[in-house]
Amino acid sequence: MTQNRRKHSRQPIQLSALVHPAEGRSWLCSIRDFCENGMLLAGSGGGRSLSATGANAEPGDEVAVHFSVATPTGQEHYRTRARIARIMDSGNGMGVFFDEGLEEEAFKSLVNFAVASGTAVPDELPEEETLEEVVSEAKAKADKAAPKAKADASAQGLPTELRDKRLSQEAADKLRKRILSVTQRSCARISAAYIKEASNHLIVCARDAGTNAVQTRYFEALDGIEKNQQTIVESFTNAVSGGIEEISDVDEILNRRRKRDSGNSPKLELVDTAQFEEWLLVAEIISRTEGRFKDELLDMRAQFGLLAKPWSHKDVIPVGPAAFCWAFDDVHSDIPMHDDVRKEVYHLFADQLALGLQNLYKALSKLFEDSGALPDLEELRQAIRPKYSIKNRAGVTVNPQDYQDMDAATREAVMAAEGLGPSRVDENPFIAQSGGGAPAFNTARTILDITRRTHERLGKDPAQEIAANNAAAFQPAQITEALSNIQQELGDQPLNDTALKSRVVELLRQQHGADKGLTEEDYDTLHVMETLVNSLSADQLITEGVREWVRRLEVTLNKLATREPEFLASDPNQPHGAVQLLNQLARIGNSNDSREGIDREVGRRVDELLGKLITDYDSNPDVVNEVVAEMDPLVDRQSKTYRGNVERTVKASEGQQKLARARLQVKREMTERLADQEVPELLLEMLNPGWRNLMVHTHLRHGADSNQWRDQLSIVDQVMGQLSGDVSEGSEDWVDPEVLLRRVVDGLNSISFDPAKRTPLIMRMSSALVGDTAGEKAASNKVKVAEQEIDNVLGLEGLLPDLTPQIDSADESVQRNYERAVERARRIQVGEWLAASDPQGRPLILTVAFVGDEGSSFVLVNRKGVKTLERTLREMADDLHNGKITLLDDYDLPLMERASQRMLEDMHNQLAFQSSH
Repeated sequence: MTQNRRKHSRQPIQLSALVHPAEGRSWLCSIRDFCENGMLLAGSGGGRSLSATGANAEPGDEVAVHFSVATPTGQEHYRTRARIARIMDSGNGMGVFFDEGLEEEAFKSLVNFAVASGTAVPDELPEEETLEEVVSEAKAKADKAAPKAKADASAQGLPTELRDKRLSQEAADKLRKRILSVTQRSCARISAAYIKEASNHLIVCARDAGTNAVQTRYFEALDGIEKNQQTIVESFTNAVSGGIEEISDVDEILNRRRKRDSGNSPKLELVDTAQFEEWLLVAEIISRTEGRFKDELLDMRAQFGLLAKPWSHKDVIPVGPAAFCWAFDDVHSDIPMHDDVRKEVYHLFADQLALGLQNLYKALSKLFEDSGALPDLEELRQAIRPKYSIKNRAGVTVNPQDYQDMDAATREAVMAAEGLGPSRVDENPFIAQSGGGAPAFNTARTILDITRRTHERLGKDPAQEIAANNAAAFQPAQITEALSNIQQELGDQPLNDTALKSRVVELLRQQHGADKGLTEEDYDTLHVMETLVNSLSADQLITEGVREWVRRLEVTLNKLATREPEFLASDPNQPHGAVQLLNQLARIGNSNDSREGIDREVGRRVDELLGKLITDYDSNPDVVNEVVAEMDPLVDRQSKTYRGNVERTVKASEGQQKLARARLQVKREMTERLADQEVPELLLEMLNPGWRNLMVHTHLRHGADSNQWRDQLSIVDQVMGQLSGDVSEGSEDWVDPEVLLRRVVDGLNSISFDPAKRTPLIMRMSSALVGDTAGEKAASNKVKVAEQEIDNVLGLEGLLPDLTPQIDSADESVQRNYERAVERARRIQVGEWLAASDPQGRPLILTVAFVGDEGSSFVLVNRKGVKTLERTLREMADDLHNGKITLLDDYDLPLMERASQRMLEDMHNQLAFQSSH
């Protein structure tokens, strides 16, 4: 037996550290074991190896060691001096010792971390400690581990503005404390039951394994779970409890559920298959568990939503399946398991979670019921259920969950286009708001009455269509009959040759006497309808197909107004069926509008329904509501298609934006180094296109804060310094030329770079950096690089957005107009609508679905959400300046609201004109 001659026993650990050598770059490594007097440090190899830093470290050299340890109160940072004892693992590891010993506080933190992570065992832990004891201890630690800040937050309670006013602060705090206690007990039971079940399952599977390799997989997972069982219980309980102590951010939670930790930051993280499979596994468990507890979750969300409004969301509610599953996944992310074994283990957890949630939801329901602080559950159900499927102001069925499941950029584009305000967590933006002021119909009647009274005072004759007295007035039934006769004459065609009101009066006088006329009320109704139809037809935001339908519906709408004149004055929150119908038409269009993005089959069905409305209205006035009901699913279908298409368009555009950001960052870095400098030609050859593409790729994958990005910049600096002679042997930042050349070769080999160009370049760089066999180095020519030439030097000309477009004109007024167009283009926001034209000159109504950084680009989609136009800032400014694109206002208002406003403006202008003349 070999005697252990070390003065202090080593404790195994796995913890990141940063070593700062006397020369070269800092080395990112891991602490593998430690004691009071020393540490074993190891690197990950490749570009992160010790030798790759250029440190040239040797035994006896002094280094600084920096590491951070997670503690119950947060991250603790330690920086200490050490001396290298030995270099190991072909230069990829080292042992260090501390001359005066490791600081006591740092050593204790390392010991506690090692014990918590399962890599070390405390001396006082009995060898036969049971799982129940571990769970009990972990539960006690979980109660004590919450930071003081959380304790203070608990004492203060949740933010008052997020609490339902029916619930007092005192009652809310009391409920939350009891919920926390019940949930912690449930977490401990679920995790303990899972550990027991998983251990038994893995032992049986290992025993029955057909090969040694498969058996090893199960034993590896079993070892990881048993070593970390205390951490599993404690971390799992703390993670779920944290959601009760503090309200989670909705967007952060949704991003995680939607795509885990990838692709939602300025840095593009490429997720490998294993990571995606793990994310998908968790997402499937959440979805299945939510389906199983659908009714219970609705009740929980209604009740928890009184404590804090965000908790009514299925992903934010702290006792929902999502909270438990992501907490479990976090705990297991560092436990080594083969993918197949991980799936089995996660499904075992899913089974225990289902049993645990069943008991938890029963306990919480009883807790809420016994508290007496909450309204009746049935009352809450009635209040919450209608909000999950309602109609917006434009008549579209809206399910808020559809929007909450979208990422922020897509949600902004879709909600803006559908007339919904920006969403906030603490309010429901999907409830239609009441319009202010008097209904448009009443206001129009008032304007017409003022006009008549003004004419009377001026001694003017009343309108020719108005009867002299009630005895000489046409009856409502006679007006309706005249409209039906006109309808029979027209068939399914619009009235284009004359105004409908004049045509009606002409026909009535032919049938009932030339000395008769309309009452003031009937005259006002027909006049308002005539003006309204003209306003509807003139709306810029409807398609030609919808405009045609409005004209074809004119007679039927007048029949409706004659029979039910109050339909135009109906409550904006409960509009008349005809108002809903017109708003629906604006969202859909007919079968002739396929070029505008309208679904042809949907348009054809609308054609049939409106034909039915025109034909059947006289015999069945309720046909209006029947048609509205049948059009609801068509509107929803069109809206759902739009949302899906916009989501795909926005995601594709964000990918292009990330590429543009990466290129711009490369340009900025190179501008700092090359602009107005004498630069070696070899460096420029290395940059374009090889090293430039490598840096763009690195920025996309790892971001500008990564070690890989900094490494590649340092290589550019070193190559430039050595080729220009500014960095020579013996300098503080000198890197051995052979090491430098090898790193350049490795970088260029890692990307697609034409070998016919790469090989000669590397040979010339070798001659200039390393030299020949005699050490003679070839001279490198230099060229002056002006700042305006950087794009061309890097091969980025035409690939970067022009953020300061200018017009080539000597006319100052033209220049000012163009500058205004540029500024207006920069203010364009997602959701704005504009009028453009296709290559054949036909009009297009499009919406902005995506705006690039600093207004650098714009993606425009049609009514189906399909990308139709893409414009750079310069192109958008040109089109605005030339009038090829016109920005439109008020699309967020329903068609009838826009038309009513325009109608009142026209009538008011006419009155103002008459009064001034």
